[in-house]
Amino acid sequence: MSKSSQKIFLTTDILYTIFSNLKRQDDIYSLLTVHSIWTEILIKNLWKSPLWTSTKSFACFIKTLQCPTPYFPYSTLIRNLSFTPHKNRDPPSFTQKDILFLAKICTNLTNLTVSWMQDPFNSHTFSQFLINSPNLKSIVAPSCTIEWLTNALNPIITNRSVRSLYHIELKNWSYETLETTVLLKKISLNCKNIKSISAPLLITKDIASIIISSYPQLEKFRCHSITNDGLKILVKGLRNLKELTLAFDNEDQDINDENTFHYAKDFSILEKFILTIGYDSNFPKFFNIFSSYQKNLKELELIHCFGLRDDSFIPIVKHCNSLESIKLKWCSQLTDSSYIALAEGRNQNLKKLFIFRSEITDIGLTHISENCSNLEIMDLENCKWITLNSLVMIIRNCKKLRKLRGSLPESIAVGIIYEIIKNDDFKNEIINLLNEITNTFMINNDLIDLERRNVLKKNLRLRKKFNEKLLQELSKSCPNLRKLMIRNSKIENITGDKLINILHNFENLEKLCMIPSNLHRNHIKQLEKHSRLKEVLLIGGCTEKAERYIEENRNRKLFIKIMHTYGFLRF
Repeated sequence: MSKSSQKIFLTTDILYTIFSNLKRQDDIYSLLTVHSIWTEILIKNLWKSPLWTSTKSFACFIKTLQCPTPYFPYSTLIRNLSFTPHKNRDPPSFTQKDILFLAKICTNLTNLTVSWMQDPFNSHTFSQFLINSPNLKSIVAPSCTIEWLTNALNPIITNRSVRSLYHIELKNWSYETLETTVLLKKISLNCKNIKSISAPLLITKDIASIIISSYPQLEKFRCHSITNDGLKILVKGLRNLKELTLAFDNEDQDINDENTFHYAKDFSILEKFILTIGYDSNFPKFFNIFSSYQKNLKELELIHCFGLRDDSFIPIVKHCNSLESIKLKWCSQLTDSSYIALAEGRNQNLKKLFIFRSEITDIGLTHISENCSNLEIMDLENCKWITLNSLVMIIRNCKKLRKLRGSLPESIAVGIIYEIIKNDDFKNEIINLLNEITNTFMINNDLIDLERRNVLKKNLRLRKKFNEKLLQELSKSCPNLRKLMIRNSKIENITGDKLINILHNFENLEKLCMIPSNLHRNHIKQLEKHSRLKEVLLIGGCTEKAERYIEENRNRKLFIKIMHTYGFLRF
């Protein structure tokens, strides 16, 4: 390598850009000893947002921070601390001494998230982070009582700490709107930079007035529910809002089409709008006016909108020219007319589409495949009229698709996998297919290469099953596979030795879930030698010795969990 090239790869700004694209810790570790400049930058990245998935890893984290002569000032590098449980893992054992120690030395924190309110996370230990971290910009408090919140956030009110706070998320069990609003008002006196609030509030006329007077520059707001009078005042007063999350959850609050369309034009120019309607009501007048003023809207989520019909949705996709992401959950009255309008109206701009419990058929989905070629993520849950034909069209026409997820019969899921194996020029991150028949069949696929075919064969390989040959072909066709999940559907005609050998062919595999057959202790040991594998969920299929070995070695690098039931588990 020439000296000029060496100089480029030792330039700090360039290295920060390059290293910011490294997503795997394994890759970061492999580069740590290349050069001292690389080491310094990578250490900062590793310690910026530390994670611990076990008691052992947390103990190692604390021990490193307590070292009297560390190689680097680790505590000053930490920016984000998140005390939240990890999927499928038992939470680490925290002591109050550990938490107070972290609160004392992590003085450069910018983000703090806590999900527990019981010891050692009482209101006192939480407040110590606020006292010692003046640069905090985001606080996410646990679900708790208003008394706990008031005591925990007292340093903000009395000591004027964390004055640069930008985002605050509060939760409490009893939804004490008035008390929570009073707390927010007190916080606003010392934290003038807060522009993002999420709180369990029922926004009435009076509460809306307090929010507006306390936080006039608010850009992001999320509440629990709202009345008609509260909504009218809120949208007129918060003129800088870019993201708004609301719920119309009670017809008695006078939220209906006739009332809301009068002030639909008064909403600020939003970029993200999330609306939950908890009752059967349609809003055609409101959405027709609202959408005509929302030229910058990029993300739209409509949840539990049981009564929403085509005449409400079609104006949205017609007028909101910037829409890139749409999530429709329980909008069961929408027909193919809405999805055809969506395809033809948003076409090249649409990147993400989530549809849950919808009457969409192959007609609507085929229009999406033909018009939305830039679609990157599609999530179809419980859309019973969708068949393999339209799904294959999505795979073939949407060349930028990174994620495809759906509640589908096993025959369709396997048909899609066969289609994936045949392909070689389609970049895809995740294919996630859930078998609605058993409710537990899932295949989850990251960064895979797919082929496109010009001719679609009807009922493509519907009689095929997931077997050894299919798994072997998948390992060859998808060298970058990162997640593989096959639940409640055994891989047919495969021995433990062959299964382990094939799994080693997935060189980039990080997460695995399947139903094995008679795995022995030696099989588990061979699985532990996989270079990338981090998490494994096995649904039965292990001998007693294998299970005992797994239980005795739970703190190893590879996390393995055994389940003996087919319960639904996110992985």
